[in-house]
Amino acid sequence: MPDSAASDLPTDSLIVPGSSWAYWDYPVDHAADALSSRNWTTEAYETASVWKTGSAPLGYGTGLQATTINRFQDSPGTDSLTIIPSALFRHTFHVPDAAALGALHLFLQRDDGATVYLNGHRVLLDNLAPQNNLPTARALAPADVETRSQWRHSVINPARLRSGTNTIAVSIHQHPTTEDTLHFDLQLIAQKASVMPKVDLQIQPGGFLNLEWSSAYPGAILETSTNLIDWTPVTNLPSLTGPRMSLQLPKIGPNAFYRLVQP
Repeated sequence: MPDSAASDLPTDSLIVPGSSWAYWDYPVDHAADALSSRNWTTEAYETASVWKTGSAPLGYGTGLQATTINRFQDSPGTDSLTIIPSALFRHTFHVPDAAALGALHLFLQRDDGATVYLNGHRVLLDNLAPQNNLPTARALAPADVETRSQWRHSVINPARLRSGTNTIAVSIHQHPTTEDTLHFDLQLIAQKASVMPKVDLQIQPGGFLNLEWSSAYPGAILETSTNLIDWTPVTNLPSLTGPRMSLQLPKIGPNAFYRLVQP
């Protein structure tokens, strides 16, 4: 998945990788206004006096983090330290005209589970039980070394987006009580409404054609023609490679033209 939004894509990067986030890395009962409720996910919640800030990736134990956050809470009456089950993150971003944007594409790095809220509404639940996703919840399964830094792609309903200031809130949850890693980064890309991407074409050795286009256009149909008049759909299925769709085809003749059309 992308390290950043490619400049040739007709999209708006609302949140880029490595952005600054407000975060809460203590048990939820430390906050005066009950973080165990969903108050912390709303745009009206105030973080300035009690939350810290840092650049993503945030976490601990992976060697990948730009900001190292707190891992333990003190266990009164014992000599041991108890791992905090989750960390909470908030970020605000500005949208000039929400009506001009189509689907929202969210790319998430998480270790282990995550819940994502947009303007107070839950838009993604990843590796958490639907009935138990408060900050005290445990993830369903641990993330391994290979997957914790992978970008996980989800498409979000743009109806939750508004013109002006928007707030995204994320909780990252641990799985085992002995967990020694936590990792988080997020990017949000908005697909502009009624725009189709450019198709890049390269001729490969052996005469094969390699076509690529943005993956931010779900359902876009690739068509081919030999005369720019008669067009037929390409039945071969493309593969997803990072932020791009790619397809390799044999050369079909002296002339070949390709275009993307709206689904």
